Amino acid sequence: MIGLAMKLIIRSLMLYVVAITVVNGNECGLNSVCVPIPDCPLIRDNFNLIKRKPYCNLDRPGANVCCTKSSQNYTQPKYVDFRVVRECRSYDSLPRLQSRLGEGCNYTSNFVGRVEAEGKEFPFMALIYGKSGDVPSKICTGTLISKKFVLTAAHCKSVTNPPLTFVRLGELDYVTNADDALLQDIEIKNIIAHPQYYRTPLTFYHDIALIELTKEAIFNDYVRPACLSLEDGNDYQEFLAAGWGYPPSTPTTHLHKVKLDRLDDNVCFAKVVRDNLEEGINNRTHICTIPSTGNIGSCHGDNGGALLINSPEFPCQFSVVGVYSIRHEACGNKDHPSVYARINLYIDWIQPNECGLNSECVPIADCPLIRDNFNLTKSKPYCNLDRPGANVCCTKSSRNYTQPKYVDFRVVRECRSYDDVPSLQNPLGAGCNYASNFVGRVKAESKEFPFMAVVHNKNGNQIGATCSGVLISKKYVLTTAFCYLNG
Repeated sequence: MIGLAMKLIIRSLMLYVVAITVVNGNECGLNSVCVPIPDCPLIRDNFNLIKRKPYCNLDRPGANVCCTKSSQNYTQPKYVDFRVVRECRSYDSLPRLQSRLGEGCNYTSNFVGRVEAEGKEFPFMALIYGKSGDVPSKICTGTLISKKFVLTAAHCKSVTNPPLTFVRLGELDYVTNADDALLQDIEIKNIIAHPQYYRTPLTFYHDIALIELTKEAIFNDYVRPACLSLEDGNDYQEFLAAGWGYPPSTPTTHLHKVKLDRLDDNVCFAKVVRDNLEEGINNRTHICTIPSTGNIGSCHGDNGGALLINSPEFPCQFSVVGVYSIRHEACGNKDHPSVYARINLYIDWIQPNECGLNSECVPIADCPLIRDNFNLTKSKPYCNLDRPGANVCCTKSSRNYTQPKYVDFRVVRECRSYDDVPSLQNPLGAGCNYASNFVGRVKAESKEFPFMAVVHNKNGNQIGATCSGVLISKKYVLTTAFCYLNG
């Protein structure tokens, strides 16, 4: 019974949202609907290219546009000249110490299971150390993404003791000097966790962080950055991961690599352990993997490491799709997936901030201060115009923003006019007809609900009552579509 009541409440809410749009009329023309920008991929992904934005419903809160219905089948364009692509191209042009550019890649792909990596195979891998007194301890894995920044998981900062102190680049086996490695140890200047990062007892959300180094890394064959992917990873079935983790039965100090398969979101949601109060896996922000071969995937010690794909445009480059976040066993396996935070959603946060202090570039939908006052904002603070989507510079204080009262929107003006309608039997302001002191389901009084309507059907000369409705103007009654379709 409770479930049925909830369904009726949700259906009523959905009806309200749709009804407002229909009642105000379609100002967008044939084959178009007025929707929030995030719900129109054709405009959202080409926002920076559209000179005249087809805004609609400007007397209501939110940033809405006229969206052609055919754009539901729209395919996202290739990212040809966005900032992250240009940076990746520049990494591909870095000179090599031991081989000329174009002579071949160092990566060896013909392996099975979780195996040792070769020297120079993953030159972007970073070991993150903490230090208690004079004794350093390996804490997490990270990915070098520029000369001064390493990408890792936010939980590496929040749950570790001792605190993170330095990053080691160019490493292969951290207990020997006889390996094919060329080390750079660089102290940590700052650790920046994503502002929306939080954790529950079993799950991490928005689990990414940036480590700022005190000095720039020197690029060579052993130390080179990885690219950041603008793709969510759903178009790929196979990935690669690397790290210094290991199964408890076979401890090791050598960097290992493993191939991983993407696990369907619904299957992953069912497999990942969570308690009754947790949201569990978020398909939008998480991506799940299991081992491609064997039964050992990402392990403890790989935390903060990257989920990788071969760059489609630059064959010797790797692109980061995710950051290793969640595991519920020592190593992920077929029954216990490894969960990564998707990177594409955080590119705006990772890259340099063009919005200035105390502001960040976010989708309009995620900035309530601008979203709810969009029609009143003359100069829209757009940002990241070289990337798809409608993004604005949003002040961080607007996280605590309270939605304004709808003082002068059309529906409020209409309601105000109804309040001025003269009463036949009692002067205006002499009191309401509604009686509130009743218990249970009782008969209503005359004139108590003057907007109530009975929607009848007619079969020949027989007239029957089909549904209830609500009078909302002189010519319109609001009811459910169910009444029309099944009346």
